[in-house]
Amino acid sequence: NDPYDTQITEFPINPGKALQVLKFGEGEVGKYHYYLQVNGKTGAESNDFSTGNHTGVLRHRPNKYVPVKVPLFDETITNVNKILQLQNNPDAKGTNAAFDWVYRPELSFSVVDLEVSSILLHSNDPEDDPLELINSTDPVISTADSAVEIFYNLLSSQFDRITPLDGEQTFILAFGEEEIEITVNSDGTPIKFTNLEHLAEIKPEDYLSIRLYLNEDSQNVLWDWAFKMLDMDMDTDNNNGYEKPDRTLLEESTEVVIDHPGKILYLNTGDINRNKIPDFADFIYINKQGEKLDYHFTPVVIEIPPHVEVGSPSSSLTFNYQGSDPKNIKKVNIGTVDDPEWEYTPAEGNQRIWLKDGVEQRDPLSIMSGGHYIEPGKPILLELLGYSSSNRIKTFYIEALNISARNLQTELVYVP
Repeated sequence: NDPYDTQITEFPINPGKALQVLKFGEGEVGKYHYYLQVNGKTGAESNDFSTGNHTGVLRHRPNKYVPVKVPLFDETITNVNKILQLQNNPDAKGTNAAFDWVYRPELSFSVVDLEVSSILLHSNDPEDDPLELINSTDPVISTADSAVEIFYNLLSSQFDRITPLDGEQTFILAFGEEEIEITVNSDGTPIKFTNLEHLAEIKPEDYLSIRLYLNEDSQNVLWDWAFKMLDMDMDTDNNNGYEKPDRTLLEESTEVVIDHPGKILYLNTGDINRNKIPDFADFIYINKQGEKLDYHFTPVVIEIPPHVEVGSPSSSLTFNYQGSDPKNIKKVNIGTVDDPEWEYTPAEGNQRIWLKDGVEQRDPLSIMSGGHYIEPGKPILLELLGYSSSNRIKTFYIEALNISARNLQTELVYVP
């Protein structure tokens, strides 16, 4: 029962950089505190990790030890780097964490166990019963809800850590941007997140989750439980051509990689059917025999969460992007009256998003006017976009126009 008289496992340390894997059987790892300490003896000598010569914070450290460098998360520098990165690139995602490498008597870590028995979602209607989410395969939340209540138990070793040099550990349970400090070995008292107003500021591509981490090491998430939000997917790893995205975890992971180019689009500025009308001004691609050509735009898949009421008059989706209105194409005769030669110039903007692919005939009018063009900046009812209660996944098609648009950005705003 003496926490300072426990089993020791040894392994040699060779010069240079090396990787040492520590394997624990699930039953063996337990909820204990672990310490990686270095002794200066060679492999041929007898190692000595005995304690007792030191006092104060070093009291339970080996009498002779080799200081090791350990990483301490620097939240201040990380936040400064994040601000500078956003100033240089407002659309950047993710920031590499900053660490201070300091000397310590050992590298230490603890094993804890978080048991979550219930996650209740409370609505704004007091007559509604809370919705249990813990076993849901598709958990969702919206600003129409009032609170999230979590029943948990955070279990750790029954023994105290040896005196830490960097202060005590504080466990944080966070929901979105709201943080609550939780205690170890509590009696299962629930906590409730009631500040859900900030969800309105979360962008559709943001990752909304309940997270457990140490306040002193917030970049290292120990436990994560995610809610389902609006999902927009493209072939970001560029291996599908003009086919729909795979929507795999591997493909999803590229969406948050800093400086990843995303989907590479080809400009629609040629003349595929050689009818002297540039492709951006032609809304059906047929050859001289009247046959449709196999010509495609880039598909983008947008999935609406299950909790959104598609038929509601307030359920809408807004596409914010630099759209080039197909109705405003300029057509100028640079030839003569007897021998006209037409020059076409697209309207200002970089891209278009359509309800139909390039292989189909498209109406250049906006959806609101009965056409197939998705006008940017305008809320469009989900039903008008083709969604229904039984069909929450819809494919749209992107047409790129402007050669100056090295990075085309599309933002989605939806009202559930």
